[in-house]
Amino acid sequence: MDLQKEERYYRPDGLHRIFAISSLLFLLALVAMFGDDYVREWRGHQREFRRLDIDKTRASLDQIEVDLVLKELLETRKRAAEDTLARARKREERLVAAITAAEGDFYGANISYMGANADLEAVRYQLELARSTGEDARRNLARFDRQEALTQSLKAKAEGWQTVVEERTEELAALRVDVKAAESELSTLLQDVNIVERNLSLIDPERMSRGNRLAGAIRDLPILDFMAPSLKVNQIVVKDIRDNVNFASVPKVDRCTSCHLGIDKVGYEEAPQPYTTHPNLDLFLASSSAHPIDEFGCTSCHNGRGRGTSFSSAGHMPVDLEQAEAWEEEHGWEELHYWDEKMYPATYSEAGCLKCHYQEATIKGAEKLSLGLTIVEKAACFGCHQLDRYAGWKRRGPNLAHVEDKLARDFAYKWIRNPRTFRHNAWMPNFFAQTNTADPASIRRTENEIHAIVHYLFSHSTPAGFASRGRVGNPARGEELVASVGCLGCHVVEPEPLIVETTLDRMFRRQGPNLIGLGSKVTPRWLFNWLKDPTAYNPYSRMPNLRLSDQEAADITAHLLRGRNTEFEQLDVPPLDTEELEAIAVGWLAKQHTEEAAWNQVNAMSPDEKLDYVGRRSILHYGCFSCHNIPGFEDARPIGTPLTYEGSKPVHNLDFGSIHEIGHTNYNWFEAKLTNPRIFDRDKVKPYDEKLRMPNFNFAPDEVEAVVTALLGMVKVDVATAKLAHQDVAGRMVDKGRTIVKNYNCQGCHIIAGEGGAIIPVIGDPGLAPPNLNTEGAKVQPGWLFDFFKGPTTIRPNLRVRMPTYALDDEQWNDIIHFFQYADGAPQTFAGKHLVSDGPGDREAGEFLASKEIGDCGKCHLLAGQEPTGALADWAPDLALTKHRLRPQWVVRWLRDPQAIVPGTRMPQVYLPTRDDVSFEGAEDYFPSALIRMAGDNPAMLAALRDYIYTIGE
Repeated sequence: MDLQKEERYYRPDGLHRIFAISSLLFLLALVAMFGDDYVREWRGHQREFRRLDIDKTRASLDQIEVDLVLKELLETRKRAAEDTLARARKREERLVAAITAAEGDFYGANISYMGANADLEAVRYQLELARSTGEDARRNLARFDRQEALTQSLKAKAEGWQTVVEERTEELAALRVDVKAAESELSTLLQDVNIVERNLSLIDPERMSRGNRLAGAIRDLPILDFMAPSLKVNQIVVKDIRDNVNFASVPKVDRCTSCHLGIDKVGYEEAPQPYTTHPNLDLFLASSSAHPIDEFGCTSCHNGRGRGTSFSSAGHMPVDLEQAEAWEEEHGWEELHYWDEKMYPATYSEAGCLKCHYQEATIKGAEKLSLGLTIVEKAACFGCHQLDRYAGWKRRGPNLAHVEDKLARDFAYKWIRNPRTFRHNAWMPNFFAQTNTADPASIRRTENEIHAIVHYLFSHSTPAGFASRGRVGNPARGEELVASVGCLGCHVVEPEPLIVETTLDRMFRRQGPNLIGLGSKVTPRWLFNWLKDPTAYNPYSRMPNLRLSDQEAADITAHLLRGRNTEFEQLDVPPLDTEELEAIAVGWLAKQHTEEAAWNQVNAMSPDEKLDYVGRRSILHYGCFSCHNIPGFEDARPIGTPLTYEGSKPVHNLDFGSIHEIGHTNYNWFEAKLTNPRIFDRDKVKPYDEKLRMPNFNFAPDEVEAVVTALLGMVKVDVATAKLAHQDVAGRMVDKGRTIVKNYNCQGCHIIAGEGGAIIPVIGDPGLAPPNLNTEGAKVQPGWLFDFFKGPTTIRPNLRVRMPTYALDDEQWNDIIHFFQYADGAPQTFAGKHLVSDGPGDREAGEFLASKEIGDCGKCHLLAGQEPTGALADWAPDLALTKHRLRPQWVVRWLRDPQAIVPGTRMPQVYLPTRDDVSFEGAEDYFPSALIRMAGDNPAMLAALRDYIYTIGE
């Protein structure tokens, strides 16, 4: 071996070839990388939006240029006006000289007139003296006539010169106004043209110079596109909203506007996506809105991956499999599997509102979300599922501690088996004969479970301690009372299903059950006593006390019991199967004991003990105690999955089972679950007690959509305090009180914050409906309102709908009062007594404004108990109560413009005399002197009227 020979383990010539080839491949890869970056889809969107923007801007310019057809006319008009103005100025010079001369003549004439007028008064005195003494007055009369003629001549001359001056001055002013208007109109049009042309010069190649076009093309080239390119990634950094990226908390970065270029611009409402203007810019995205885009970005509400700049990488999600297939074909869409906070589909976009508005009862601009939360509350989902939002809320279902006083056993059995066989829109869900328990064995089991549940409820029922057995009622009178006293603010009477959309407004009238078939359900004694005082039977009932007399309660009872459901009554109740009952009992006991020991225990039980045991276990299994007060279950815990952060639950924690016809997303799972709660047991083999047991609420599709929106919004997210809604004292007070208002359905009768008043269409006449409570916080004195809540009194005798009495404590009433006050920006709790003005004649002026001659307040209002002279339907509150009820500032505001506070009110705007109205001869004989003095001063007259009202009855 030659030691001098260099040792190599490779051939240099071969290595050079490999290096050359790899370098070439690397170069090609680099070029391909830049090429791929250059054709990214956001660039295409920006080019397309630029074309849209150019077309829109050109259209704007075309419209302006159409307006500018009058440009020459305007310029001609301007030149003519300027010529006229020049002539007017020359005329003004002459006129000023003439005015100066006229003023001198006027001064001289006026001096002469004043002297002559003094002489005239002397001659007048001599003439009158001559006549009074019987002397011949002809000489004095002739002298008087001459002197008077001289005086009038001088006066006329001076007034003539004054008129000339005024006419010429007005003429000159008119000329100047015309010139200024022409100049302004032309200037405005030219300004619009300049703005649009400047915008076009920046975006329209046809309007650019060659140099600008060339520079723009160069800046957009690969590698060189770092130098202020026309196509660029738009980025919003939201500092106080943060994302967790690789275990680090970083400010939220949104690049959504790289494609959604028209999202915050007016004028692109009809443009195709992704260029469409965001709905409701007054509330979202605009700089003057509550959610400006620079402070909130996009993904803080919509979710998604804000740093993504392609359709897939941004985290767009289809609403269903059909849309997913369409997106795959149109956009090449792929699911972003490893991003937890994928974008909400457009159907559920309101879910994001709940992050910051978690404490609000209803959320402005998020009607679907608000409806979903209302349905969650109405269906009492928080009974079975832990929902921190509803911590401390009472059971929503009827009290079953005294069920024997209310129902018959057969009714209870048939109702539990399927509530909708009795009432088509019952809110009680259906537990039995569902898709996973419709087989004969399951039906046989559930028939006997229901027997056991009914036995348990009735055997543990205690007397309600009713004070009265009731009396005979008049059903016709009862029907009239139901329609008038307020029952229909919370209840409907719908014998047949209505195919209508579920809305918040319709939910107001579904606070209580549909009042059909009660004759087949409840006992007369129970219904009578329930109507008299609901909380005596159920201390947590939200049904208020309408303070019915015994006869009124009897009449309503007689009317409601006329409604019967004969088909329901004829349904059979299968006999108890003791063998099946024993098998069920053994099945439960065998979970803790051997099967032999279980049988021994069952055989040792009496028939009633077997029913009682199975009934107790069945109530526990199905969670009946979650909604109902049932003896023995006072401390039982919820049986459902906690839902406080259900929207954040990873999809892999949701069991889709063998269901493949829906998308693999949380919202598709929620949709399926709410539509058919047992669907995910399909094709599974399970023991009965391990099967899914969520009951079926028979939600309509729009109700499912609303509830899914609410569930998606229930997320675990760290939102900066600065972004949380209603964090100040006023916001917390409003939310706390509004929750009580919603819970007790005050909006079933009243319009509050522009919503509610569901009973008004039933009554037909808004004037006979409960009052509109807009501005209530600024309107009433809090002390009076608190007393009224505790013990309602009659304010409008013609109003048949009654303000009920609720079982709320003082703190809750104060929360409602604070809600009204803070919502209206009037948090003042106490105020000194209003001192009525003691100015000379002020009371008389106010009294005259209220009198029959002008305001005629007594036509509609009671005056210290004196009945109005007008129609009963127009009667209004007793004005003598004003000083106790209303705030003085609000009274003036109301008198000034009632329609601004309550649109459609019967209260007219108060007539206030002007100076011209009191300037006729003899006005002092008609108007009080103080009113003549105030005429034209509306604030003074309104204050006088207010002060008079505050003295009525004293």
